[in-house]
Amino acid sequence: MKKKILSILLIVALAVSVCSVSACSGEIEQSSKIQRMIITLDFYDAAGNVVDTKDVQAKLYLNFAPESTARFIKLAEDGYFDGTCVSNVEKTFFEFGGYEYVDGNFTAKDFDTQKYPALKGEFSKNGWVGNKLTVSAGALIFKRDTESTKDVSKYDTAKGGIIVALGSVSKFDASEYCVFGKICSDDADNNPSSETEDSSVNRTGLSSLGIVKTVADLVSNDGVTTYYYEKENAFYTKVVADEETSYYKGISTDNNQALSGEELEKIQDLVNKNDSALLTIPYTKVIVKSVKKK
Repeated sequence: MKKKILSILLIVALAVSVCSVSACSGEIEQSSKIQRMIITLDFYDAAGNVVDTKDVQAKLYLNFAPESTARFIKLAEDGYFDGTCVSNVEKTFFEFGGYEYVDGNFTAKDFDTQKYPALKGEFSKNGWVGNKLTVSAGALIFKRDTESTKDVSKYDTAKGGIIVALGSVSKFDASEYCVFGKICSDDADNNPSSETEDSSVNRTGLSSLGIVKTVADLVSNDGVTTYYYEKENAFYTKVVADEETSYYKGISTDNNQALSGEELEKIQDLVNKNDSALLTIPYTKVIVKSVKKK
């Protein structure tokens, strides 16, 4: 079990290579100027080798969310996303840009609020009425805090975390989260870059968004789900076997006692409430390689 879980986590950090941003001069859609993006995804196997590389095309709506699109492009040009990984993978969405792996440890990405001051939340509940975008499959959404911070409204707390919708996501309503772009390519690949026996990275024939969805599909592989609790900088592992559910502290069930008592109640409560501080760690590593204009 330990070897399997560690192998899975190894896959989880070395596979998102995000974005080469591309300017499409003069392109207009829904009365908004469009900025094209290329999102490059590197998929790694359990041995840490890149077994597939994909380009996912996206477009930003400059007029609907001018400050948000400008911030995303600035972060991309500054290399902020480079080295960040996919986190909080669920069936309807995942995130990137907020976390990275440093020396094998999953940790929050440093964000310089002096260099990148508070970002105006461009959505209706924050007084912005010019954004026509909705949350649907492929939508790019700026993550924000759920509570106000010192001198800053919670609606203006977007940093570097980006949510990618895999369908309709009620958790991130467009009236109170900024939707600023959308994945738009559908380039099915019939020529994988390399052969692998690892079924978790076998994505031949899938569209770009279909490939992204496979990351979420692998979260509960064989009844094992791994969580990262950011408030405590701690990992927890949930194992479902023979219709019984057990929780363990850490990423392995070997040489660990199953949680019990108050500690068990705490993690069960966090899972049941879908606490925003409890991130689901994906079973395929995805690391942002570069973000550039096309």
